[in-house]
Amino acid sequence: MRQIDCAQYSDEWWEARRGLPTASQFKRIVTCDGTRSTQRKAYLYECAAVRLTGIRKEGFQSAAMQMGHDREELSRMIYAMEKECVVDEVGFCVSDCGRWGASPDGLIGSDGLLELKNPEAHTHIGYLLSGKLPSAYFQQVHGELSVTGREWADFCSYSPKLPRFILTVEPDQGFIAKLEAELVEFCEELDEICAQLT
Repeated sequence: MRQIDCAQYSDEWWEARRGLPTASQFKRIVTCDGTRSTQRKAYLYECAAVRLTGIRKEGFQSAAMQMGHDREELSRMIYAMEKECVVDEVGFCVSDCGRWGASPDGLIGSDGLLELKNPEAHTHIGYLLSGKLPSAYFQQVHGELSVTGREWADFCSYSPKLPRFILTVEPDQGFIAKLEAELVEFCEELDEICAQLT
Protein backbone atom coordinates (compact mmCIF):
# COMPACT_ATOMS: atom_id res chain seq x y z
CA MET A 1 0.00 0.00 0.00
CA ARG A 2 1.12 3.52 -0.80
CA GLN A 3 -0.30 6.25 1.39
CA ILE A 4 -0.83 9.77 0.04
CA ASP A 5 -0.87 12.33 2.82
CA CYS A 6 -3.59 14.86 2.11
CA ALA A 7 -6.79 16.00 3.72
CA GLN A 8 -9.81 14.06 2.54
CA TYR A 9 -11.94 16.10 0.10
CA SER A 10 -9.02 18.47 -0.59
CA ASP A 11 -7.91 19.22 -4.18
CA GLU A 12 -4.90 16.93 -3.62
CA TRP A 13 -7.18 14.11 -2.47
CA TRP A 14 -9.42 14.44 -5.52
CA GLU A 15 -6.36 14.44 -7.79
CA ALA A 16 -4.84 11.37 -6.11
CA ARG A 17 -7.96 9.32 -6.76
CA ARG A 18 -8.79 10.75 -10.20
CA GLY A 19 -10.10 8.04 -12.49
CA LEU A 20 -9.36 5.23 -10.03
CA PRO A 21 -12.04 2.90 -8.71
CA THR A 22 -12.34 3.53 -4.98
CA ALA A 23 -13.64 1.40 -2.12
CA SER A 24 -16.74 3.48 -1.46
CA GLN A 25 -17.86 2.61 -5.00
CA PHE A 26 -16.76 -1.04 -5.15
CA LYS A 27 -20.42 -1.99 -4.64
CA ARG A 28 -20.96 -0.69 -8.17
CA ILE A 29 -18.47 -3.29 -9.46
CA VAL A 30 -19.41 -6.35 -7.40
CA THR A 31 -22.32 -7.41 -5.22
CA CYS A 32 -21.90 -8.76 -1.68
CA ASP A 33 -21.59 -12.29 -3.07
CA GLY A 34 -18.86 -11.30 -5.54
CA THR A 35 -20.93 -11.33 -8.73
CA ARG A 36 -20.87 -8.40 -11.12
CA SER A 37 -23.03 -5.42 -10.28
CA THR A 38 -25.55 -4.11 -12.79
CA GLN A 39 -24.01 -0.65 -12.16
CA ARG A 40 -20.57 -1.77 -13.34
CA LYS A 41 -20.70 -0.30 -16.85
CA ALA A 42 -21.99 3.08 -15.68
CA TYR A 43 -19.21 3.28 -13.09
CA LEU A 44 -16.63 2.19 -15.68
CA TYR A 45 -17.66 5.06 -17.95
CA GLU A 46 -17.66 7.52 -15.03
CA CYS A 47 -14.08 6.54 -14.13
CA ALA A 48 -13.04 6.90 -17.78
CA ALA A 49 -14.67 10.32 -18.02
CA VAL A 50 -12.91 11.59 -14.90
CA ARG A 51 -9.56 10.18 -16.02
CA LEU A 52 -9.84 11.69 -19.51
CA THR A 53 -11.30 15.09 -18.64
CA GLY A 54 -10.12 15.71 -15.10
CA ILE A 55 -13.66 16.80 -14.25
CA ARG A 56 -15.16 14.89 -11.35
CA LYS A 57 -18.82 14.06 -11.18
CA GLU A 58 -20.61 16.10 -8.55
CA GLY A 59 -22.66 13.80 -6.35
CA PHE A 60 -25.90 14.63 -4.65
CA GLN A 61 -25.50 15.64 -1.02
CA SER A 62 -28.60 15.76 1.15
CA ALA A 63 -28.85 17.63 4.43
CA ALA A 64 -28.52 14.29 6.25
CA MET A 65 -25.33 13.48 4.34
CA GLN A 66 -23.87 16.90 5.18
CA MET A 67 -24.80 16.43 8.84
CA GLY A 68 -23.03 13.06 8.85
CA HIS A 69 -19.92 14.61 7.32
CA ASP A 70 -19.98 17.41 9.91
CA ARG A 71 -20.14 14.87 12.78
CA GLU A 72 -17.24 12.75 11.52
CA GLU A 73 -14.50 14.36 13.63
CA LEU A 74 -16.62 14.12 16.79
CA SER A 75 -17.41 10.46 16.16
CA ARG A 76 -13.70 9.73 15.57
CA MET A 77 -12.81 11.37 18.90
CA ILE A 78 -15.54 9.47 20.77
CA TYR A 79 -14.37 6.17 19.26
CA ALA A 80 -10.73 6.90 20.24
CA MET A 81 -11.76 7.74 23.82
CA GLU A 82 -13.97 4.66 24.21
CA LYS A 83 -11.35 2.33 22.74
CA GLU A 84 -8.44 4.16 24.40
CA CYS A 85 -6.48 4.19 21.19
CA VAL A 86 -4.91 6.60 18.74
CA VAL A 87 -6.66 6.95 15.40
CA ASP A 88 -4.33 8.25 12.71
CA GLU A 89 -6.16 10.12 9.98
CA VAL A 90 -5.22 9.12 6.47
CA GLY A 91 -5.70 10.76 3.11
CA PHE A 92 -5.76 8.26 0.26
CA CYS A 93 -4.38 4.72 0.21
CA VAL A 94 -3.43 3.17 -3.12
CA SER A 95 -3.26 -0.59 -3.70
CA ASP A 96 0.13 -2.22 -4.27
CA CYS A 97 -0.62 -2.40 -8.00
CA GLY A 98 -1.51 1.31 -8.06
CA ARG A 99 -4.79 0.76 -9.91
CA TRP A 100 -7.43 1.30 -7.18
CA GLY A 101 -7.64 2.85 -3.74
CA ALA A 102 -9.49 3.63 -0.53
CA SER A 103 -9.88 6.36 2.06
CA PRO A 104 -10.45 4.78 5.48
CA ASP A 105 -11.52 7.18 8.22
CA GLY A 106 -8.49 6.22 10.26
CA LEU A 107 -5.69 3.72 10.80
CA ILE A 108 -5.28 2.09 14.20
CA GLY A 109 -1.89 0.75 15.23
CA SER A 110 -0.17 -1.42 12.65
CA ASP A 111 -3.06 -3.74 11.85
CA GLY A 112 -6.45 -2.00 12.19
CA LEU A 113 -8.54 0.58 10.39
CA LEU A 114 -11.66 2.58 11.15
CA GLU A 115 -14.70 3.21 8.99
CA LEU A 116 -17.11 5.78 10.47
CA LYS A 117 -20.75 6.33 9.64
CA ASN A 118 -22.95 9.05 11.06
CA PRO A 119 -26.45 8.18 9.85
CA GLU A 120 -29.84 9.48 10.84
CA ALA A 121 -31.17 8.00 14.08
CA HIS A 122 -33.64 5.57 12.49
CA THR A 123 -30.89 4.07 10.30
CA HIS A 124 -28.53 3.82 13.27
CA ILE A 125 -31.20 1.98 15.28
CA GLY A 126 -31.40 -0.54 12.45
CA TYR A 127 -27.64 -1.13 12.73
CA LEU A 128 -27.90 -1.61 16.49
CA LEU A 129 -30.72 -4.14 16.20
CA SER A 130 -29.08 -6.05 13.34
CA GLY A 131 -25.67 -6.32 14.99
CA LYS A 132 -24.14 -7.01 11.56
CA LEU A 133 -22.07 -5.10 9.02
CA PRO A 134 -24.69 -3.33 6.87
CA SER A 135 -24.74 -4.81 3.38
CA ALA A 136 -24.47 -1.30 1.92
CA TYR A 137 -20.91 -1.10 3.29
CA PHE A 138 -19.75 -4.70 2.91
CA GLN A 139 -17.75 -4.04 -0.27
CA GLN A 140 -16.33 -0.77 1.04
CA VAL A 141 -15.00 -2.22 4.29
CA HIS A 142 -13.55 -5.31 2.61
CA GLY A 143 -12.12 -3.11 -0.12
CA GLU A 144 -10.36 -0.99 2.50
CA LEU A 145 -8.97 -4.13 4.14
CA SER A 146 -7.74 -5.33 0.74
CA VAL A 147 -6.09 -2.03 -0.22
CA THR A 148 -4.41 -1.45 3.13
CA GLY A 149 -3.53 -5.05 3.98
CA ARG A 150 -4.88 -4.48 7.49
CA GLU A 151 -5.99 -7.42 9.63
CA TRP A 152 -9.26 -5.95 10.91
CA ALA A 153 -11.60 -3.00 10.56
CA ASP A 154 -13.86 -1.41 13.13
CA PHE A 155 -17.12 -0.29 11.56
CA CYS A 156 -18.44 2.43 13.86
CA SER A 157 -21.82 4.11 13.58
CA TYR A 158 -22.59 7.14 15.73
CA SER A 159 -25.87 8.95 16.33
CA PRO A 160 -26.29 11.45 19.20
CA LYS A 161 -28.19 10.23 22.29
CA LEU A 162 -28.01 6.58 21.15
CA PRO A 163 -25.46 3.87 21.99
CA ARG A 164 -22.56 3.58 19.57
CA PHE A 165 -22.51 0.63 17.20
CA ILE A 166 -19.00 -0.78 16.82
CA LEU A 167 -18.39 -4.00 14.94
CA THR A 168 -14.96 -5.52 14.34
CA VAL A 169 -14.74 -7.00 10.85
CA GLU A 170 -12.08 -9.49 9.82
CA PRO A 171 -11.31 -9.98 6.11
CA ASP A 172 -13.53 -12.37 4.19
CA GLN A 173 -10.71 -13.76 2.07
CA GLY A 174 -13.06 -15.54 -0.33
CA PHE A 175 -14.89 -12.32 -1.10
CA ILE A 176 -11.68 -10.30 -1.31
CA ALA A 177 -10.26 -12.74 -3.88
CA LYS A 178 -13.40 -12.26 -6.03
CA LEU A 179 -13.28 -8.49 -5.54
CA GLU A 180 -9.62 -8.22 -6.55
CA ALA A 181 -10.17 -10.39 -9.64
CA GLU A 182 -13.05 -8.17 -10.72
CA LEU A 183 -11.00 -5.04 -10.03
CA VAL A 184 -8.20 -6.30 -12.29
CA GLU A 185 -10.69 -6.85 -15.14
CA PHE A 186 -12.39 -3.51 -14.46
CA CYS A 187 -9.08 -1.64 -14.60
CA GLU A 188 -8.01 -3.42 -17.77
CA GLU A 189 -11.27 -2.39 -19.44
CA LEU A 190 -10.82 1.14 -18.10
CA ASP A 191 -7.31 1.34 -19.61
CA GLU A 192 -8.61 0.04 -22.96
CA ILE A 193 -11.42 2.62 -23.07
CA CYS A 194 -9.05 5.46 -22.25
CA ALA A 195 -6.52 4.26 -24.84
CA GLN A 196 -9.21 4.17 -27.54
CA LEU A 197 -10.24 7.74 -26.81
CA THR A 198 -6.81 9.39 -26.63
